Amino acid sequence: MENTHINISALDNVDIDKILKQTIKEKIEKLMEIELNAYLEENPGVKNGKYKRDLKTKYGEIKQLNIPRDRDSNFHTQVIEPYNRSIGMEDLIVSMYSNGISTRRIAGILEDILGNKYSKSTVSRITDLTMEEVYKFINRPLDKRYIAVFLDGLFFYLRRGNVDKEPVIFALGIKETGEYELLGFYLTVKESHNAYKDVLEDLYNRGLKEPLLIVADGIKNLDEEVMEIYPGSEFQLCTIHYARGLKSNVREKDIEEITIDANKMFKCDNKEEAIIRFNDFKYKWENKYSAPHLHLDTLNDIVRLMKSFILLYLHRQTLSSYFCSISL
Repeated sequence: MENTHINISALDNVDIDKILKQTIKEKIEKLMEIELNAYLEENPGVKNGKYKRDLKTKYGEIKQLNIPRDRDSNFHTQVIEPYNRSIGMEDLIVSMYSNGISTRRIAGILEDILGNKYSKSTVSRITDLTMEEVYKFINRPLDKRYIAVFLDGLFFYLRRGNVDKEPVIFALGIKETGEYELLGFYLTVKESHNAYKDVLEDLYNRGLKEPLLIVADGIKNLDEEVMEIYPGSEFQLCTIHYARGLKSNVREKDIEEITIDANKMFKCDNKEEAIIRFNDFKYKWENKYSAPHLHLDTLNDIVRLMKSFILLYLHRQTLSSYFCSISL
């Protein structure tokens, strides 16, 4: 890979929930636009701009949602109504825009969203137009090169009457400009290295050829799948998952102090300093907690958590500070 200037200064305080909220906002607004267009095909009228309202989701409140309207105020969107829907709108949107979704399932989701407000022909028209948008999203080409690709498994209630959450793999790309791009959602039966391999193959086939760094949880054999598809990339264990696991395995009274000490490892200016911090961390805590409880059994473990130091020649900051900023 050629050495080019990469701007990662925007990575310090990235907010995953904010990125998800923005994506969900865009998809809800597009669905309401499709709904109005289909409505006006069967009902005389003209568009009359938009008005604003906020919408609460599990990722926080979506501000300034653009709601379309017609001139005579006869159109009332069903996309964000009724308020007592059993499945959150955000979960329905994620499900609908996930790779692997079937036309039948999208039709079922829209039926859940629209209820009995429209005729079968209107619902069919909305479904056809929505399918075009879904396929455009999941098949869109990607940049050739990204600073990092972040993979994580999310869990959603995606089926009516189903008490179990379903796993959806979330892929976030960090561009050379420092901008964030939600690369896709992927429905899967369970989180496994094979499921993540399918995600990586899809990203590759859509044009992503040179990610400098791929960050994910420590799923067995996942690093091998990464190296098979992206042999020129580095694989880093996710510090978010490390922090979560660490907090769940120590006593409550130690959480704050041990979190601060772990944070020192990830915010070092270079690999050598990080190793010193690692040894300090292990010396301080290994008499109180076994290595498995600290999730740091060998020096190799901390190195796998800090692969991002290879990017120091590209920029003074390290990606590890980014991943710590959203977890610790």
